Amino acid sequence: MVPKRLLRPTVDNGDGNTGILLTDKGSRIGVVYVPTEADKDKGEMHFIINGVDQGPCTKEIPMDKSPLHVVIDVYGTTKQIRIIQLYGIVSLQNACRDAILLHTKLHNIEKLPLPERLKNFLRRND
Repeated sequence: MVPKRLLRPTVDNGDGNTGILLTDKGSRIGVVYVPTEADKDKGEMHFIINGVDQGPCTKEIPMDKSPLHVVIDVYGTTKQIRIIQLYGIVSLQNACRDAILLHTKLHNIEKLPLPERLKNFLRRND
């Protein structure tokens, strides 16, 4: 699974609220292909916009056919794109960081009762 923080916008004003629009530079749109619970031979495609899963946009995609190509156009107003390929399984360390950052604003990391080394790890943006 892909770390959710990689699909969040790259612009943050420090309080956890980016105020970023879908079409703004720094906005992130992810496409995730997920096997369905009922039939593992079929999948669903989900859009993730600025870290929020928008739910399945299409269903019943055969998992045994390849390759799968996706094209996204955001209201015909896209000014700049950058493709980021995300593969692999999230480590436990990164999954824990994602969980902490989901519930903690960036400016509150300093207040956490953690060693400085862990606070630095939480602040990293990789």
